[in-house]
Parts: sequence; C-alpha cells; structure tokens
Amino acid sequence: MFAANPAKYAPAYGGYCGYAASIDRLSPISPEWFQIIDGRLVLQHNKKATDKFNADQKGNIVKADQNWPGLVVRNGSGGKTLVSTDRKGVALEGYDPIAYFTERKPLKGDPKI
Repeated sequence: MFAANPAKYAPAYGGYCGYAASIDRLSPISPEWFQIIDGRLVLQHNKKATDKFNADQKGNIVKADQNWPGLVVRNGSGGKTLVSTDRKGVALEGYDPIAYFTERKPLKGDPKI
C-alpha cells in the first residue's frame, strides 16, 4: 500500500508535532501520539500537545497549515524536513505508517522492510 501511494501515508507537517506547527514552532513527535484527520496523519509530541491541539482542532489545523510552509526554515533547521529516525536510521521508531490508517493504532513494522 505504501509503495502504491507514499504521499498518502506521509505525516503532515513534515513529521513534526501538529500542535507545535499550529503555534509556529517545531517539536519532535512520539509515534504513539497521532490522529488521522481528514485522511492526514497528524503526529503529536505528547498527550498535552494532543489535548491542546484538540481543544480547537479545526482552528489549529488552519493555523498549522498556514504556518507550515517555511516553518522549518524560519526555525533554523536549514530547510530540511524531519524524518523521525533513530541512530540506525529506522523511521518512526520502527512503527508502520500504514497501520495508523488501517489498524487505527501504532504498530511496529516488519524489520525487513
């Protein structure tokens, strides 16, 4: 499924925290704090960020969408998008991006992939 449409499964906001993007900041995420909103995978930093994002979900999506273009550059990361990888280069701490959509929960992926 991923190979057929990788853009569908790419996290919103370059894999940074959705709430942080809504307040014009960058923050890393935890793969366990996520939501599928209008077909988009929105990752969050933690429960607090998730709760704050959901307090005005529609408004925060609008803000994050407005802030996202250029947010990485404005915050000094050199214009690269975050790919949440560990020291071995394993993305999303080994969680399967498809599982967020199909199983509605984070599941570890196949280490062979």
